Amino acid sequence: MSNKQRHKKIDLNNLPTRDTTKNKVRITDGNNNITIEQSEESSYLSLGWKKGIVLHDKDKRVRVTNGTETKNIKEDELNNFLKKGWRKGTSQAKNTGKTRISKGEINRFIPKEELGDFLQDGWVLGFHSGGGTTNNRRGINNGLMNKFVDDSELQKYLDEGWKLGLKPHKQRQRSKA
Repeated sequence: MSNKQRHKKIDLNNLPTRDTTKNKVRITDGNNNITIEQSEESSYLSLGWKKGIVLHDKDKRVRVTNGTETKNIKEDELNNFLKKGWRKGTSQAKNTGKTRISKGEINRFIPKEELGDFLQDGWVLGFHSGGGTTNNRRGINNGLMNKFVDDSELQKYLDEGWKLGLKPHKQRQRSKA
């Protein structure tokens, strides 16, 4: 069956343009992408359609931002947005340029240039995550291995030279086979 015959059987003008319910499937004939009911899938597949979609150059998208809003637009609309002051890319995260600090149970992001003042006031770098506890156990290491111990046993291990906190695992090296 030719593509022309397939298109006569399937009216492309009356098909949904986006998936609005759970029981829908995206299919393609290599040129056209459509969304159909799952119950119709086998009949379309028997006509030569395939699951999934094909992206054409006209469908390529790019992200642009005006500093506060980010949009995913068609690539051919990019110049119009750039002329209006938008730039290619996404908005910066609100914590960009900031550093994490903690004091007791309090965690904050602060501008890096204020770090010295906070450190003098007793804050430390990084976020407090409950002291590394897991089910009332604390992570410790002896430089070679990690271990979790109950709070009641913690001091015994610290006296033996163990340190509070976990030692990072070594990266596994991939074999070059």
